[in-house]
Amino acid sequence: MLKKFQPTWFMSSIYTLTPELLKEKNIQTVISDLDNTLLPWNVMDATEELKSWAQDMHEAGITVIILSNNHGERVKRVADQADIVYQGDARKPLKKGMKLLIARFHVDVEKTVFVGDQLLTDIFLANRIGMRSVFVKPIVENDNIYTRINRWLERKIVRHFKKKDPTWGWQESNE
Repeated sequence: MLKKFQPTWFMSSIYTLTPELLKEKNIQTVISDLDNTLLPWNVMDATEELKSWAQDMHEAGITVIILSNNHGERVKRVADQADIVYQGDARKPLKKGMKLLIARFHVDVEKTVFVGDQLLTDIFLANRIGMRSVFVKPIVENDNIYTRINRWLERKIVRHFKKKDPTWGWQESNE
């Protein structure tokens, strides 16, 4: 059961993902969580870092899509500012939001990676869909109340994986 929470890769930040690395892995689409993956959960506007990263991806022919549990207006605001398409109100880890996104944007699951900061929603959903995943460190340590509950359960899962493999988790490099 816990294998459903195992990410394909670990990275310190989504911003360390480069077009070159993605092309090397035959990835054409990056689906990303919003809160604490692209932006701190309490920041309402796209940062220059996000805009620049999204532009680099676009210029390289890599599609970036935001999939967020957040309400549509906040997601739309950030997505529009960064010139990224999105699907809000996803209700992760349920499959429905991801399936709508896949159909709406004609996503090839085999050539896609899902990036997120939570094992219980993002990584679990990617594994259930059969998509590769990247588990990133949360941008900020504090969370909203709903995420705090997930983080408590997540710590238990992380301890389980680390007991089996002490190298499990984020490393100094993204090799």
